[in-house]
Amino acid sequence: MREYRVYKPNKAGNGAATKFQCVCKPRKGKTFAEPMIFMETANQIGTDANGNAQFDWKQPGKMETQSVLMKLGMNDVGEILAVLMNQKPMVGTVTSNFNDSRGLYHQNANGNTVLKFGRVGDQFYLAMSNKNISTNTLSRAKHTLTIAESVVLAQLLRDFITLYYEWSSVTPASQEDGS
Repeated sequence: MREYRVYKPNKAGNGAATKFQCVCKPRKGKTFAEPMIFMETANQIGTDANGNAQFDWKQPGKMETQSVLMKLGMNDVGEILAVLMNQKPMVGTVTSNFNDSRGLYHQNANGNTVLKFGRVGDQFYLAMSNKNISTNTLSRAKHTLTIAESVVLAQLLRDFITLYYEWSSVTPASQEDGS
């Protein structure tokens, strides 16, 4: 499946970008593949020979990177959609100030990752950070999303929920039993 990417480069070279990727992973002993969605935010690391912005995405075999990667659970997807649909101002516990928000917190054996996402004024603000305890490094990336970018993201997240629960193939009972 194609990735959805939001690029926010700038001439100062300190922009950022985010990509959302849906993958289907075969499950041992199951007859179906489980859809999963990953979100990765990377900092701008300069430009190529043509002047196009370059970003520090994770790559196979490339250990040193400043990008932040998070596998989104269904509740994470719901939190992001709630913000995109104006049901709440930010993901996680709502605070009076976006900067005070704790966001969505994920912990694993290597450390933790935090996603902050909320509406600030007429655009959405996204910030991700990762603390790796084995290397004692902190990676951060942040940028805004326009209303148009947020509309696309909301649709993709809704479609992911439908794919995950296989509801696109649900037919009314009257069609299944021939009545």
